[in-house]
Amino acid sequence: MTVSLIWHKEIEVVPEKIVMEALWLVGQDTVAEAQNLIPLDTGTLRRSGTVTVGSLPDPGKIYPQAKTKNMRKVYQGQVLSPAKVVYISYNTPYANRLHEDMNWKARGWKTGRRKGKTIRLKKPAVGGPKWIEKSIPRAWQRLPQMITRARRKFESGAMK
Repeated sequence: MTVSLIWHKEIEVVPEKIVMEALWLVGQDTVAEAQNLIPLDTGTLRRSGTVTVGSLPDPGKIYPQAKTKNMRKVYQGQVLSPAKVVYISYNTPYANRLHEDMNWKARGWKTGRRKGKTIRLKKPAVGGPKWIEKSIPRAWQRLPQMITRARRKFESGAMK
């Protein structure tokens, strides 16, 4: 999936390191925005969202870790290749199907236990397909604030 966005002209005068950091921050913001739109309200899919610079992460490494740990900031500060690209990805075997299938519906129930018996409990579906595309425009609007934040980080010496 590729999303085209309008470029901010004021970014052309910002140093490359600051722009890349700001884009990484926008990616993090996109993952945070997407949490409310993911069709499953708990679990590995929600925790598997990552933002990487240069290339996509190895889903074989992300998926097992995401079963117990939020992967959102794992790649902070790492550049996986020299390419000047920021990737937002969800890394479970079923993420692509849930993201792209416009007909998939979350089940309207979950199981629970009452008096020692397994029963079905009503559970409203959350989110739906295309949660990344729906989240990007809101996060992208905050690019100027992210540039300011990255610039402050660079000036304070936290970023080299």
